[in-house]
Amino acid sequence: YFFDASQPFIAPIAEWGWRVNDSLGMIGSMQGSTPAFSFDSTGRYQVMLTVADSIGCADTIIQQVTVNPSPASAFSYTENVDNIQGQVQFTNGSVGAEQYFWDFGNGETAYSESPIITYAEDGTYEVILVSVSENGCHDTASIMYEMIFKGLWVPNAFAPGGTIQATRYWKPVGVNLASYNVEVYNSHGALLWKSSKLDANGAPAEGWDGTYNEKLCQQDVYVWKIQAIFRDGSVWYNMDV
Repeated sequence: YFFDASQPFIAPIAEWGWRVNDSLGMIGSMQGSTPAFSFDSTGRYQVMLTVADSIGCADTIIQQVTVNPSPASAFSYTENVDNIQGQVQFTNGSVGAEQYFWDFGNGETAYSESPIITYAEDGTYEVILVSVSENGCHDTASIMYEMIFKGLWVPNAFAPGGTIQATRYWKPVGVNLASYNVEVYNSHGALLWKSSKLDANGAPAEGWDGTYNEKLCQQDVYVWKIQAIFRDGSVWYNMDV
């Protein structure tokens, strides 16, 4: 960006003409009192400004302009750091920078090189990295990061006739499931109960009360089978989260 600082004499300045030269000659021109020019490469350039007032008087000045290299912002990320959902490690891969500013899209910011951030809610967040060189040149990189908490936990015992309400049903607990199918079998391979219902949060909506044909099953070891896919398309592989 260029800003004219010329002082008028008798009449106000009415015209501005800018000319940008490299070592081989003119590479561009501009008009107006506050123009902008994009340089294709670094180096030293001559910028000439000619101003003219409303009665035709003119003056010219030439100044040297040094174009410094811009940094290149880049970063990657690793999810579920230390097996904590929502905890993300951002790894800085910027080149030619010595200062950094991060905006994680959730109201939090950071100035460290490779920060760790923890998201508390599902959502799509714009993550922005601004890198700054020693000469004060900036570059920006950004991504849209989609955070989704997902998991499925399966209990290994329950007591249908017990005194604790929470353990009277065998009910897996999950979140952000897109599809879900559960079946319970006895030791002879007979299917006793099944369900595929999910609530609005993608959590299993039903539990087994330990009965078959409205009769309570005997105390025993039973087998469950679950197939589940999360809302981001990933498959659950029998891992408690």
